[in-house]
Amino acid sequence: MIEILPPIDAAAKLCGPQKNASGDDYRLSRHCVQTQCADGTLLYHTLTGAVCLLPSGETLEAARDALVERWFLVPREFDENAFADQLRHIAGLIKPKAKHKEHFTVLTTTDCNARCRYCYEMGRQRITMSPETADAAAGYMLRESGGRPLKLFWFGGEPLYNIPAIDTITSILRRENVSFRSTMTTNGFYLTPDVVEKAVADWSLEAVQITIDGTEETYNRIKAYIDHCTNPFARVMDNIDAALAAGIRVTIRLNVDRKNVEEIAAVIDQICPRFKGKGNCKVYVALLRSYKSTINEFNTEQELLDCYFRLRNMIKNYGMLRTIPLSREIKLNRCKADNDACEIILPDGQLERCHHYVEGEQYGSIFTPLRDQARINAWKEVQKDYPVCKTCPMYPLCMNLKKCGGSSGGCTQPDRDIWLQSVQEQMLLQYESWKSSHRERIEEE
Repeated sequence: MIEILPPIDAAAKLCGPQKNASGDDYRLSRHCVQTQCADGTLLYHTLTGAVCLLPSGETLEAARDALVERWFLVPREFDENAFADQLRHIAGLIKPKAKHKEHFTVLTTTDCNARCRYCYEMGRQRITMSPETADAAAGYMLRESGGRPLKLFWFGGEPLYNIPAIDTITSILRRENVSFRSTMTTNGFYLTPDVVEKAVADWSLEAVQITIDGTEETYNRIKAYIDHCTNPFARVMDNIDAALAAGIRVTIRLNVDRKNVEEIAAVIDQICPRFKGKGNCKVYVALLRSYKSTINEFNTEQELLDCYFRLRNMIKNYGMLRTIPLSREIKLNRCKADNDACEIILPDGQLERCHHYVEGEQYGSIFTPLRDQARINAWKEVQKDYPVCKTCPMYPLCMNLKKCGGSSGGCTQPDRDIWLQSVQEQMLLQYESWKSSHRERIEEE
């Protein structure tokens, strides 16, 4: 057995090496993900973060002592999920509590210049941040961060539908010599070259995500922009070019349901050659879901998976697939909603935990110190008694918040299959990186 990636520091300190009891009946950990590579079998422990290689021909029994020590083999009756819960609890206790906010999501407006049929904000109140509220929001950030460096995330609605609010907030932060960097989710229509120049110079904008719904005709119809423009699709493509040329990372999201699979395949063959090599541009496929987190319109789970992986592999073959590296920390938060270091500011100055604008969930305001702590705590409640969790290898990395519309029903088998393949791909990438610097050792083995 060869260690490719050591355990996460926190896991190594809290778990330590497992003692090998020669008389115990051991089994492979349920938190172990396996995948084959050219040189044998890769094992990844989703709790400890360790990655190991069993060279071709080496069995689990032959590597028993090393695998037991690293928790890849555990006693047959060992309750691994309870152990993972305990480890996360202890890690949470010893982690320094957030005394200051460090990440602010700002909804400059809940209005938008597009009228997408699938928008989850359809029918909700459209509010735009006033200059006075933007000024107050900047002051609030200064107080809550204690002048420390900030991460800002511009969201909406369409955040660029209210550029003055972004200008006001960032100019105040700069005036007060507060370091910050920002990212944004935008439809890209207003991300013109002059805005890109301003975004880099004044907003410290590092990355954007832009959604593409189809080829030119379909995109223009679905977006239904209220702005007069002969060809919005062409305009957004040009804007992506401008952003990449300015050094902004661009992630393109492709929305997919059963009806547009072939069209999205055509989009991939159009945009990937255009943007490949022009800067840091990545692409991924997003399956449109209903509000109950079930994937729309696919007749069977296998049909869904076949379509998803076909499109994903097309992007991968262009070398532009967005991937998520293997986790190198003990999972303590699902997202911003249960993280005390994060805060979401709505256009009217109200505060909430989820940036998907969950009406009726506001717990305070930038204008007053009063907070509804019960509502804050409710967003930290985890649902973990789904039957499938008992045997899922992703359990240490997964947290289903009871109040989250995207996770409160548990997950589907396609969700798990997609996540598992993504992890296996990252294992292979990690191994190839290790192999390139340890080639002599592989040859000796």
